Amino acid sequence: VLDKLISFSIPLMLSSILQLLFNAVDIVVVGRFSGSRALAAVGSTTALINVFTNLFIGVSLGANVLAARFYATKQEKQMSETVHTAVTFALISGIVMVFVGLFFSKAALLLMDTPSDVIGQSALYMRIYFAGMPFFMLYNYGAAILRAVGDTKRPLFFLIIAGIVNAALNLFLVIVLHLGVAGVAIATVIAQMISCLLVLRCLYRSDGSYQLRFSAMTIKWIYLKQIFQVGIPAGIQSTVI
Repeated sequence: VLDKLISFSIPLMLSSILQLLFNAVDIVVVGRFSGSRALAAVGSTTALINVFTNLFIGVSLGANVLAARFYATKQEKQMSETVHTAVTFALISGIVMVFVGLFFSKAALLLMDTPSDVIGQSALYMRIYFAGMPFFMLYNYGAAILRAVGDTKRPLFFLIIAGIVNAALNLFLVIVLHLGVAGVAIATVIAQMISCLLVLRCLYRSDGSYQLRFSAMTIKWIYLKQIFQVGIPAGIQSTVI
């Protein structure tokens, strides 16, 4: 059993690390090429972004657990409905988070006593970053479904591709186009979009009970409730830590 646990868990751990490194790469690039003020602007958002990142990764665990249960017991109808409920909820909650980021980023930064000389750039970074929340949410819930059927390698592979794109775009947008804080945020959103599209394509092209059909996207409250029962405590725990 040990070798199976290790082969399953290592890609999972690397995926979590990579997602947290997106913001870290942004900090490195602006620090090297845009100066200390841009570095402070992006750095001041790290705590808030990590809170939301850990929260939503934790909540997606609920979809992972529920899908794994139905997949293991070969309940194909319930598995399919769980997949479509999870993806639909991810899309809706991602869109809600776009508006949360647009309207509350500055207030949250003021609450953290962010220095006045960087708060404008910090708020700009967070607003652009949150514009990519639908992609972030769809990736995490899609990846949770793949992990539920025992596939931890492809979600990691998709994140590696997105990470390379993020680093390359960071350098291009900051060094060549001189976009500074906005540039690294845009690069992150594009990278998240790529990882999201790769996961959705993977689910769409699958042949099993976890196949995604966009015409079948809906929310079944009985499954959403079960996702929350597992996911919300896990998300809160990650956020508190």
